[in-house]
Amino acid sequence: MQISLRHYQKQVFQLCINRFLMKGVRAMAEAKWEIMQYLDQSRDVRNLIQQEALKEFTTIQIAASLHISRGLASQYLNELYKENRLVKIQSKPVYYFSLHQLEINYQLDFKHKLFMSVEEFKAFLHTEHQQASDFRAAIGYDSSLAHALTQCKTALEYSDHGIPLLLYGEKGTGKTFLSVLLFEYALKHRLLPADSFMALVQGKTFQEDNRCLTVKIFDSRLKVERKEMPIDDLYMLIKEPCIVFFDDVEYLGSKQRQEQIIIDMMMNTFDTSAAYLVFTTSVISNEYLSENIVRKIPVIIELPLLKNRSVSEKKQFLKSILLKETKRAKEQIRISSSALNAIIAGIYTSNIHDFIKAIQYSCAFSVKQGKDKIISVMSLPNDILQNLDLPDTNEDWSQSLLPEDIRIDEFAIEYQTLLRQLCQSYTAIGKIDEAICKEWYIRYLEFADFLMYEQNYSNEKIDILNDMLHDLFQKQEARHTIVIPSSFSLLFARYLYLKETVGISMDTNMEKHMRLVEKMLEQTASQYPNQIFWQRIQFPDLSLF
Repeated sequence: MQISLRHYQKQVFQLCINRFLMKGVRAMAEAKWEIMQYLDQSRDVRNLIQQEALKEFTTIQIAASLHISRGLASQYLNELYKENRLVKIQSKPVYYFSLHQLEINYQLDFKHKLFMSVEEFKAFLHTEHQQASDFRAAIGYDSSLAHALTQCKTALEYSDHGIPLLLYGEKGTGKTFLSVLLFEYALKHRLLPADSFMALVQGKTFQEDNRCLTVKIFDSRLKVERKEMPIDDLYMLIKEPCIVFFDDVEYLGSKQRQEQIIIDMMMNTFDTSAAYLVFTTSVISNEYLSENIVRKIPVIIELPLLKNRSVSEKKQFLKSILLKETKRAKEQIRISSSALNAIIAGIYTSNIHDFIKAIQYSCAFSVKQGKDKIISVMSLPNDILQNLDLPDTNEDWSQSLLPEDIRIDEFAIEYQTLLRQLCQSYTAIGKIDEAICKEWYIRYLEFADFLMYEQNYSNEKIDILNDMLHDLFQKQEARHTIVIPSSFSLLFARYLYLKETVGISMDTNMEKHMRLVEKMLEQTASQYPNQIFWQRIQFPDLSLF
């Protein structure tokens, strides 16, 4: 009886402890939620930042306003920052801003979420506003499209009216959309007068019998006027300052006809024209397009297929389309994590065109089905479902996301931020900051996990790289009697592919800081001549993360 009583007392005591702990966990969750609500509340953030009246964004003020301890407030603020929900200014004092509020107030995409001073933060805002219309509407402008856009700008800015360029890409890769951005760029940078226009010539509408085709005229406010125009009238059009965007040149009849129209137009622009010429084609093949045209156009730019875009860019497309459909349907549409992954992994013959149609179909289906308005796997079009393995149809609805909650993984940007911090710290104090080095190491481990478990997709380039690396590693294992993890070839293949898609911005940033990085490496080598640098840093127990 005595043993039973003690056992009972022990159970009661354990129950009390559990209830106390659960109450504490709920209180902590509520405090974290209250901090986010405090920072999310409507206020004139833009004006406060301009005046540097930032007291209410400090840890002390947040803790006082919510009647919690400063230590607890600091803990939750850093957690929210790591969750990419806050922007942090690492000054004295430290300031925290709601990322959502900043994006609303400034209408900018905040890729950098850590700044070393208020001055740096304000300089970032100024620079971003200056460049706000320079192709930033194009998803991948700083990664997969970076090289193509650099070529476009170079062609436009060459001489008085640029040099002709040819955009090449399959249907749905964004050629027509890019034409509008090129026109906006030319207006903003005064390559064209403010009252100029863009003529979008639709090659598919060309009629051999009467030599007419459809032309859309965009004014500087992007208002459109549609005209049926004889081909000969285009020569009059290019005598005015404008951009002539000739879409689908492969549809202009025979190769001889193509050469007559395109090459004559190019010769006219060199002699008397004030127009910029941009051509597009979906195929560069002697079967459909005259090789003389390809040879005579100085700049040829290939746009990437959707399947060769990074997962991050596909998520940005998905997020952007869902936000538009939510506004259009006037309904709060959510998407399950399973459906999100299925859409990202889908195969789209017409690239972005089919991607948009698939999402629109899914939105319409989810709105029609019931009050929850959640895009589930079963809401997706048959084309996606046919190529999808469905081992488990029980979806976790608690994992459904609003469009604005879709996480965009941008490790390249994070690495650039860390590199910038390291260089600034070294310049300021003249030595390596071990705290930032620890952060680099932790980020490296997170990056490896990201490539292995989150960016778990494949395409032709990754498959080819994986096969080549696997063969190479097998030979090295046999030659040197070493063991290389079987997953490493796939991990390395995904890394190489990711570096290719974001390489322009990463490499530019590395070149900018290369001398400083080399100087830091020299100092590190002299400071730790006989041992590995990382062994001198006491890293935290990573199993806790």
